Amino acid sequence: MSTALAIFARRGYAATRLADVADAMGVTRGAIYGHFASKQELFLAVVRKSQDPIYALLAEVEREAAAGVSPRASLRGMMLGWCRLLREDPQHRAGFELVMTKTTFVDELEELYEREKQLTRDVIRTVTRTVERGQAVGEFPAGLNPRDAGLTVYLHLMGLTQAWLFNPALFSLARRAETLADATLGGLGVQTA
Repeated sequence: MSTALAIFARRGYAATRLADVADAMGVTRGAIYGHFASKQELFLAVVRKSQDPIYALLAEVEREAAAGVSPRASLRGMMLGWCRLLREDPQHRAGFELVMTKTTFVDELEELYEREKQLTRDVIRTVTRTVERGQAVGEFPAGLNPRDAGLTVYLHLMGLTQAWLFNPALFSLARRAETLADATLGGLGVQTA
């Protein structure tokens, strides 16, 4: 999967042939067809795999909620974890590059489009629930709309991701992640220090 992801991320979905992936893996196209019925199926499997770390972050937020971890700390940790994945996990980063900069959403990739929309909903839902928990314990302002806060955090993360992928020299994720997360939370009226 990692080889296929690298090829798709470098060339894009449309320009990648199964023969390119097979050659890079040192196998025949038939070997790939033994596992995947089409380029589309392989591509979707690669994207699903690249999204696993985000779902792991969301699951961690839910585990922390069950363990009574501060909602503010949990949300901040999720935001910093997102940045860490982007910075340190080449597979995760390649998945983002593939979906955000190398793929045109066409009818044959409708499943990808739906999966991306579901991931968006899942991130926003997790943040929204975290804000609601934070309001219940006084860590988030009572007047803050939890859904709007979820959308704000999601937009922060996606904007940060797009900007950094497009121009990593613009800012250092290692040095700026905490400041950027705190600025976003501060904009929501959340005390972070």
